[in-house]
Amino acid sequence: MREQQENILSKFKEFWDKYIRDLEKEEVVDLFPDSFTNTFPFHGRFSFFVDLSNNRVFNMCGFEETLGYKEETWNVDHLLFSDFIHPDHLIHFYSIIRSTLEFDFSKYKHNPVSIHFKLMVKSKSGEYLKFFVSSGPTLVAKSNGAFAGGYYECTLVHGMADSFNFGWDITGDPELVQSFKESMKKRMSVLLTKRELEVLQYLKEGLSSKMIADKLGIAKNTVDNFRSSLLKKSSAGNTAQLISVAQKNGWI
Repeated sequence: MREQQENILSKFKEFWDKYIRDLEKEEVVDLFPDSFTNTFPFHGRFSFFVDLSNNRVFNMCGFEETLGYKEETWNVDHLLFSDFIHPDHLIHFYSIIRSTLEFDFSKYKHNPVSIHFKLMVKSKSGEYLKFFVSSGPTLVAKSNGAFAGGYYECTLVHGMADSFNFGWDITGDPELVQSFKESMKKRMSVLLTKRELEVLQYLKEGLSSKMIADKLGIAKNTVDNFRSSLLKKSSAGNTAQLISVAQKNGWI
């Protein structure tokens, strides 16, 4: 699994570097000038904007109150490629980012799109905290409407009694919502092996590890290993959450 994850992350970095090089040649326009402002800072919420063409994080609000970071200088690469985001959420988060970069957002200017997801990020103390994130595009390339920047508003939910699997959703124009969901399913489908997909389908049908082992002609311990791998890849804490994430990602 680790080798597979490293391969996916490496391919994302290659994609990202090329995307940024291409974006640097573009003229960037603001979809909603003066329409977005930061929320009032308080403990439990932070927000920021990103400008990809300049590798810039700006209008940072609530970072000190919520995460303990004081007078830090940040850029987009630090957000994506440091240990700021929990390792278990990286592949899912990168899938969100890549799907976001594949759309022409300029035609949705009058019907703003909002992407929502759960994410664990690292505080100044080194502890990973749980957040609900709402985000949306604000800057696009003039020639093709490609995502060039946006806002992120993060609300603390640390202490909730769940495993905090990586969940996501999108609201806005129905056509874009459907396209985005299809893109996410495509991105997430490469995470699972053929055997894991078989085990997952049987889990959906309510079969136990022993019953699945009998169906596939393998040892029960092997099925248990597949189940552990599926939980890890989905960031789920139990089988019910796994099935929910699997349906959202189009695995079953």
